[in-house]
Amino acid sequence: MSTESPNPIAASTPIKYFSDISIVWIGRIPIPQKPRDSFHPCKVFSVELLAHGSLTFRHNGKNYQLKAPTVFWMKPGDLFGYNHPQRVQEFEHLWINMLGDRAERIYRTLTEAFPEKPYLELRYGDKIHALFLSALNDFLTAPNERHALIAAQIEEIIAQLCLQTTPSQEQPSEDHIIRIIALQIHDYPERPWDIKQMAADNGMSCSNFRFRFRQTLGMPVYAYILEQRLLRALNFLDGAHRIKEVALRCGFSDSTDFARAFRRRYGLSPREYIRKNTQKQ
Repeated sequence: MSTESPNPIAASTPIKYFSDISIVWIGRIPIPQKPRDSFHPCKVFSVELLAHGSLTFRHNGKNYQLKAPTVFWMKPGDLFGYNHPQRVQEFEHLWINMLGDRAERIYRTLTEAFPEKPYLELRYGDKIHALFLSALNDFLTAPNERHALIAAQIEEIIAQLCLQTTPSQEQPSEDHIIRIIALQIHDYPERPWDIKQMAADNGMSCSNFRFRFRQTLGMPVYAYILEQRLLRALNFLDGAHRIKEVALRCGFSDSTDFARAFRRRYGLSPREYIRKNTQKQ
């Protein structure tokens, strides 16, 4: 007869703190779409982020010209449409569709704060952008198992909006902004980071942005991006991934560009690195 006690975690009743919100869909558009003249009825509560670029948000018969970074929202029954500019250097649009009492409360909170317009232009968008991307990753990976994490990230998005709309809230220092951006580069080194866009998004000139970044991180911006991409690549050089796949996954244009940067940094090619570490095992 077994004397083992039952697993207390497995036997416990699931916590249902976030049972009042249903995550219908989380999506991302990385490139502008073809213009559409028609309106569509919204079937969910939706909180959306224009992270890069610009678009025309057509909402209940009105047109709003939005420029990143901007958060905007809708409720079931609203008529909406988007017109994306066709010539932009960088564009990114993310959205979270949800239902339930918590979703309605989030929408009501936003509309009560901004009764005249269904959007908020952000003073700085990196933190909120990171939360949208994290929620998207969790939703695409395991939407049911990570439901509570996604719901908590949505709450954190609203908390960040509260911070940005508090009159006494001080503008973050430039060093703080640089550290936030560095954290984003660390988490997503494969993204096509652009100095001009990063500087503009945070109200800084390119020269000041470069100076602040080097002063805060101890190296130039692109050197830091390259370093993070190479560090990410080490995780995939295990013999199970093709060199070309690793290169593209880590933000390099091709395997040749990746191999050149890798040899310059570590003194051997990616294939030699794989063979060396395979022999040790």
